[in-house]
Order: sequence, then C-alpha cells, then structure tokens
Amino acid sequence: MDAEPTDPDLLVPSTARARWAELSDRVGAFVLGFPRWRFAVPVSILGLFGFGLIVHFPIFTSPVLDVDEATVGSIAQEILRGRHLYADLVDRKPPILFLVYAASFLVTGGDSLLPVRVLMVALEAATGLLIGWVLCARWRHRLAIAALFLLGTAAFPLADAHAASFEAFMVLPMTLAWWFSRKGRALPAGIALAVATLVKQSAVFTLIPIVYNLWRQPNGPRRVLVMGGAFAGLYLTVGSRYGLRQFLFWNLTGNSGYLGAYSLLGLALRAGLTLVIYGLSHVVLVWLAGRAWVDRRQHLDLWLWLVSALVGVAVGQHFFGHYYLQVLPPLVAIAATQISRVPLRRALGVAAGVTAVWLIASVLVPRPNLPPYVKLVAQIDKLSDRNDPILVWGVFSEATWASSRPMSSRFPHTNFVTGIDQGRPTEGALADLCTDLTLRPPELIIDTSPANVRDSGKAPMLDVPQMRAVLKSYRRAATVDGIAIYKRFAPPVGCDGQPESVPTASSATPGSN
Repeated sequence: MDAEPTDPDLLVPSTARARWAELSDRVGAFVLGFPRWRFAVPVSILGLFGFGLIVHFPIFTSPVLDVDEATVGSIAQEILRGRHLYADLVDRKPPILFLVYAASFLVTGGDSLLPVRVLMVALEAATGLLIGWVLCARWRHRLAIAALFLLGTAAFPLADAHAASFEAFMVLPMTLAWWFSRKGRALPAGIALAVATLVKQSAVFTLIPIVYNLWRQPNGPRRVLVMGGAFAGLYLTVGSRYGLRQFLFWNLTGNSGYLGAYSLLGLALRAGLTLVIYGLSHVVLVWLAGRAWVDRRQHLDLWLWLVSALVGVAVGQHFFGHYYLQVLPPLVAIAATQISRVPLRRALGVAAGVTAVWLIASVLVPRPNLPPYVKLVAQIDKLSDRNDPILVWGVFSEATWASSRPMSSRFPHTNFVTGIDQGRPTEGALADLCTDLTLRPPELIIDTSPANVRDSGKAPMLDVPQMRAVLKSYRRAATVDGIAIYKRFAPPVGCDGQPESVPTASSATPGSN
C-alpha cells in the first residue's frame, strides 16, 4: 500500500518548534558560557551603563532637575570666571562636585548639565558592579546586584534620583574606601575616604566600618593610624589650598544654623516618614537584608556600614530623599550576601516594578517645587548684557545658571542672609552681602519674594533696610510671574545709603568671611 503524500503545511509547526528549540539552546549556551568569554567584562560594563541610562532616562528630559543642580552649576560658572571657593564664592559643601561641574562646562564649552548626569550614571554603575564583584562568586549574581543597585538609585522622587547630586558622586569613593579596608589596604582606604568626604561631609561616618575592618587585620592599630593619617593629610591639604580657616568654616563649623532648622518632634516625624518611604521603595533590598540578619556576625562590617550611613543621613537633619543614597551601598552589600539563595527573576522583577512606579510618577506628577524660569531668563537677557552681574533675592539659582550672568554676591542664594530653611542666618552674611554689592554692583536685582518662590516671601527684600538703601539706584523694570526685576539707572549706593564708586576688576578683592 502506497504511503499518503505528506501535506507540507503540517510540517511548519514542527519545523518552527525545532528552530525555536535550536535558538533557545544557543541562547542558553551563550548565557552559560558568557562568564568565560574574553569580552564578558567590557560587555557587561557597557550593558550595565546602558541599563543605568534607561532607568535614569529623566536625565534627558529637562535642562535642570532641581535647584541644587542649578546652584552647583552657577558656582561652577563663577569658578571658570576666576573666583575662588570659600573666599568670594561660598556654599556649605566640599569642593569636588563644583570642580566636576566646572570641568564639564570647560570641556564641553557650554553650560549643559547632561554630561555631568551621564557621568553620575557611570559612577553608579561602577559602584553596583564593585559591590557585586566583592561579595558574589558567580557572574550572574554580580550582575544582579549591580542591577539592583541601579534600580535602587532610581527608586526616589525625580530630583532625588536623577539630579547630579553630591550623594550620587560620593557613593563610589565611599564604597572603594570600604573595599580597601576589607583587603587591609590602609593607605588607599584613607585616600578614598578623604575623596568621598570632599564630595560630601557625611561620608566621614564610613570611618566606623573602615576602622573595624582594619583593626581586625594583622598590625591592626598601625593600619588604622596609616588610614587616619592618609585621610587627614589629604583632607587638610585640600583645605589648605582654599584657606584652611575658611574651608573648615563652610564645610564644618559654619553649619550649625543649617542643622538646627527643625524642632525635635519635626525631625522625628520627618525621619520616620522618609525612612518608611525609603523602605517601601527598596523593599527587595530590605527583604534580603532581613534574611541576612541571622548571619550578621559573619558580615558585621556591612551592618556597621549601614548604621554609619544612617547616622550620616540623620546628621543632615533634613532627611531629603537624596540623602538616602548614602544608605544604598551598604544595603545592597548586605543583600549581596543573600542573592544566591533567592530566585533572581522574582527579586529583579519586583525591584524593577517598584522603580517603574517611581519613574512613571516622575513623568506624570506635576512638580510645584521647580518654578518656571524661561520667561524670567528672557527678561534678564533683554535688560542686561552677558557680563553684567545680577543679584537674585531668594532661592532661584536656575535664573543665574540659565542666564549665564555673573553672581554679584558670593552667596548662590540669600537664605544665608535670611535664614529661611536654615534655622537662622549665617553669622556675618548680611555684612558680606553688602561688601559684595559694593565690589560688584549688580546691573539687575531680581526679587522673588513677591512671588514667594521657595518661601522667599517669609523674608521680603523690601523689609531689609540695607536692601532698601541699595535700591535707591534702581528702578523696577519688569515683573515676571510676580517676580520683580530692578535695573540700575544711577551710580550704585551702598547698604549705608552712601554713594559707592564702581571698582575696577583689579581693585576688587575677596570678602573676609
């Protein structure tokens, strides 16, 4: 009996299944063999960097994401104009991030913040990969930890997660300091910790796990002394470069008013609320850390690191979301000790889902704390030349940065003078402002207090006698969204109401505080 002819269409499903099975086998073989591939490391690093750019896609959506970016950017512009940090240009932060911004502006020839943000993502990817590399034996677990770290950096409100902040640039040198201490390398541990502290002061609390790790090594006390000497030597050398007294004032001793801005009850409520939000936003890492608690004695340095990071957050007292970036490296490090014991796909899926919620909220939720500045900058361009100094009363650094105008004052905002959001005014700030207005009389004075931009209405400019005296030389030239712009029409008058001569560039000297 002859066989019936086979219908070619009946072969398609089996052929498709065979091809799919072959493709699956090839993919599986590639995944299993990937760690042995000679290009595995560079491809993984590039892949993580690409993943970081994806989860930080809001960095591409706005010229400026928060006022801190604009503040650092405006100070960086002044550095490139030849002014000096902690002399005629001040803020309560260490110098490294200002210099990074300035270097970016110098290299790119513009004032865009995007290159700095891209560098931030690269540093965060490197931090996650370093933690995975140190604590995980298998390649896929290292990559998973790095991915969890990057997802964790984006699980914050928009500005806290994606702005090029001090904390974002602090995490890599802080993590390097911990790693060097684990290896018993005291000198590089001290140098890395000093670099981290020169990005943000709170990194200094990482001394706790570093000292613990070094003390347990052979000749532990000597290693601790070497680390301490390296840390103090580099930190004080940099401070001396700027003038040690001024450097220490603006980085340490002059911050007491800023740290006392809230009542004890207000601090407790703020701390509790932000800690709960942080825990829910990083629920996978918290869950993995909970699993690791039973083995805490085996990795005590990681728990000490976590405690030290929480102390660093608490010392700042404002409990902003970006403060908690300091907590992320030790939390991810603790999670890394458990990552091989849990289903990777489920852990990464939940973490990705939580981060996706934050990203969606970042795109859809309005941002009332970022006032529009485009129309204001257009008026500044209309009423002044590129090299004309301006003074902004209030906190609106976006106007200074976006207009690329020189700052008339050493202060990036006048909260130093008014004490708004800072507990009390900085000692001597009003006198320093008056000195600055004599040395660099502004062509425009921009008063944001009538519009109450970022609570500037709590201290109206016209309520300050010294500013009323200065305004004798100015006329109100425009109003933009309630913000008053005054333009100078006569020779400048000082804070004492007496006429002042406009100094030449060579006669202007830095202020004293």
